[in-house]
Amino acid sequence: MLYRIDPGTNQVAETLDIGQVSSCAMPSVGFGRIWIPPCEGGLEAVVVDTSSDAITGSINAQSAVALSTDAVWASADVNGQRRVLTYDPRTLQVVGPTTAIGPYDSYVNAPGAVWGISSPTGSISRLDPTTHALVERLTIPGSDPDEALHAAVLDGAIWIKGYESGALVRMDLTTHRFSIYQVPGYAQTDGYYDLALTAALGSLWFRISDTTVVRFDPTLGKVTATYPAGRGGGAVAVDFGSLWVANFDLDSVWREPIQK
Repeated sequence: MLYRIDPGTNQVAETLDIGQVSSCAMPSVGFGRIWIPPCEGGLEAVVVDTSSDAITGSINAQSAVALSTDAVWASADVNGQRRVLTYDPRTLQVVGPTTAIGPYDSYVNAPGAVWGISSPTGSISRLDPTTHALVERLTIPGSDPDEALHAAVLDGAIWIKGYESGALVRMDLTTHRFSIYQVPGYAQTDGYYDLALTAALGSLWFRISDTTVVRFDPTLGKVTATYPAGRGGGAVAVDFGSLWVANFDLDSVWREPIQK
């Protein structure tokens, strides 16, 4: 199910059955649509129109998606091989080359390039946005091949986080050098392992345990605020002047005031 919450009343205003039991990655929002990736075994990402709250179609995707200025990026199986695919956000048709092989399970869009992240190989690859050609592949320090990696772009860098440890990795977009920050108090969640990073208000926001969400200042390189969370893990979002925390084991969403 997909739920629309009215921020004025904090009540569910719309419920939409998207035909997925679950999603194993954060949805992406852009081009007037919500792009909802599948979970394990799923073959398609569902596309929902934000103005009508209706499903407008789906795309072949077995990864989290990224939105560039004119396309939607995903990985999908094509004739038995994992390919880098881009879609026209209006027609949902594949555009551009389909020959680039890439075992990427997520993407991030940065100025001048799209970066594909491969959790099994612990690497991040710079892709040409026009040809999809591999420009550069870099090893992410300290990554574990068994953990899913999530990333966000903020303050001239790509920030990467897995769930096995408290290490937050920064890759400078100019020098491509890595820095590692240890987040104190980290403990793996006991249910849903999604530790997706949210970039908002000049900070990174993410869970560090079943009971805690942190705000990380990229300039200071440290946690500047903590917020309560419910059991089982779950992603977070920042909007309407609030922090929104999904709690997997409680089947709930908490809205919390942001500390200035």
